[in-house]
Amino acid sequence: MVYAGHNRFLINQTLNITMQQHRACSCRDCALEGPLPECDGGQVIGPSCTCECSNQMQKTDCKGVNKYWNEDTCTCGCQITHCPRGTIINRSKCACDGLMRRPHDGVNFRLDVSKLPRLRTYVRARPGA
Repeated sequence: MVYAGHNRFLINQTLNITMQQHRACSCRDCALEGPLPECDGGQVIGPSCTCECSNQMQKTDCKGVNKYWNEDTCTCGCQITHCPRGTIINRSKCACDGLMRRPHDGVNFRLDVSKLPRLRTYVRARPGA
């Protein structure tokens, strides 16, 4: 979103979303087809009577280079496990990022004080002395 002024915002990007269109409703009793599966945490029994991840939006977002979706844990994982020296794994991008360095890291700044003006000593008399 971009601020347009006068308390108004403009949407400056478009997102594609996938919609499901159901043409009819029906209730399927999975218990009639046999024992219900025991689903792990983060999973629910889906329309196919099998365990499915309940966080389908996160699964949809888990696309890109070096990313994979783990159906067992319902989590997005990175294929990168190690990064070169001086970099770390950025889990949101699944890429190696350089470490932020402060300007003084590893650099020796020496100050030439010979050209700085000398401070004058100044003694003030105390009032009433």
